[in-house]
Amino acid sequence: MSATRIACSDLDSLNWTSLHHSLLTRGYAHVPGLVKPSACRALSNLYDQDRYFRSRIDIALGFWLGCLFLFC
Repeated sequence: MSATRIACSDLDSLNWTSLHHSLLTRGYAHVPGLVKPSACRALSNLYDQDRYFRSRIDIALGFWLGCLFLFC
């Protein structure tokens, strides 16, 4: 799966100033429609397929448990 099939094609239309401000003040930015639902499902199906990821990081922060995957 390539990044061009995952991300939206109109990145220039995003309000980058607002996204930057959100990242600085909240630590995250919500970008509706950045990844299409079908691409989200395809990415979630890769969860058990280690060959697509160069590393996996298991995280425990307070009440939150999760993992991060870094693509090759």
